Amino acid sequence: MEHVLDEVLRDQRNLDNKSDKAWKRVAYNTAVAKLSANFKVQVTWKNVKNRIKLWRSWYGV
Repeated sequence: MEHVLDEVLRDQRNLDNKSDKAWKRVAYNTAVAKLSANFKVQVTWKNVKNRIKLWRSWYGV
């Protein structure tokens, strides 16, 4: 699941859906749609945002 989220966020960054400090809402919504479709689970934009926060603390990104 994290691999798919990583790919979606990378694509969204390439589409300029990330500002200097935060992701734009369209990036979160795209990630939610992709994860929900691929894994048949209910994901919210807050779940995605919290996962990104964890990545920042774990990997310093």
